Amino acid sequence: MFVIDPDQLALEEGGEPFLDERMFALAKVPYTSSALSRLALEYAKYLRALVGRTKKVLVLDADNTLWGGIVGEDGVDGIQLNEDSRARGYLDLQRSVAELGRRGVVLALNTANERADVDEVLAKRPEMILHERDFAVIVANWKDKAENLVDISRELDLALDSFVFADDDPVQCARIRTALPDVAVVELVGEPLGFAATLARPGWFDSLTLTQEDRRRNELYRADASRLRLQRVAASSEDFIASLHVTLHFSKLGLGGLARAASLTQRTNQFNLTTRRYTEADLRALLSDPAWTCFTVRLVDRFGDIGVIGLAMLRREMRTVTIETFVLSCRALRRQVEDAMLSVAVEHGLKGASEVIGVRVPSARNAQTATFYPDRGFDAHSSAEGEQRWRRSTPLTPPPAVTILFEGEGWS
Repeated sequence: MFVIDPDQLALEEGGEPFLDERMFALAKVPYTSSALSRLALEYAKYLRALVGRTKKVLVLDADNTLWGGIVGEDGVDGIQLNEDSRARGYLDLQRSVAELGRRGVVLALNTANERADVDEVLAKRPEMILHERDFAVIVANWKDKAENLVDISRELDLALDSFVFADDDPVQCARIRTALPDVAVVELVGEPLGFAATLARPGWFDSLTLTQEDRRRNELYRADASRLRLQRVAASSEDFIASLHVTLHFSKLGLGGLARAASLTQRTNQFNLTTRRYTEADLRALLSDPAWTCFTVRLVDRFGDIGVIGLAMLRREMRTVTIETFVLSCRALRRQVEDAMLSVAVEHGLKGASEVIGVRVPSARNAQTATFYPDRGFDAHSSAEGEQRWRRSTPLTPPPAVTILFEGEGWS
């Protein structure tokens, strides 16, 4: 249950009255029209999170956005960054952005500047709250910012519809809206003292859970850049996967893993076979149901511990086990992790059952999973009401380049 407090919202709106006695008498509507708009915006934040439409990436301009002035013209020492003037608004925005980074939002810069100038500001201006380590990607060049956003999307391997772009230039904002309509655009106009509130108001990044993996997300994406460099020089995809030394740690879902498991169902879209969303309370209820088996997967490779990146939820009924949910973070794709996860799900499911059914519910965002089950030897079973079902009655061979470890009890 999530509670929205209208009184708190009224305070945030400067104490503007929310109640309208005249409208209540005429139509039994207790709120003013402005209050209804504010309430609708607040409800939308929760609904966006519940259906997995929370944004993941914030891409920022730099000049007149993170600091006052143009570093290429004013110089590193000439840009405005102080607490005792209107320039405090730039630092307030940086504080808000830094907090978003701590909550798991991936941060990137997309600025028309020389990279050396940007690096010098990030490193040498002591007032700066944001530094190079806070950004997963920094793009400083003179190319079209729309082209840069596409490049950033490819580097992060995240869809553009998970991006928010913030800039003070109305022309650049209009360009992005036209060229990349999937990107949400925040136009930072007016006094810098209002920038932080302008960014926060739509609630693009509001989520229902916050996990350790969320807090490490920018660090994890920087590590992904190292993996990408390794992939570019590898002779083949097989050589690349072997060189990563991937180890997967499988654990039965318990109370300590509920937050991360719920977050995976709520935030993952591209490799989410059914896009069914679960809260922590939903998952907690399943822990006591013997028909259900849920397990999470943690990935470790030569570049570090990526954390829990996968979730599978199996439901047993008589001699049939159904994979009701199969979710894998996009950070773990194309490393045979999905094959290892499925092999474990099938092996575990066939213990005491004669068949395993894989379920897929097509959505606008999980098209890459269209042939996931048939490509791995599942036979067509049935399709009804937008749901596809595939069947397999024999084990799968796990990929040899991936090491699989089982943690805890209940796997034998």
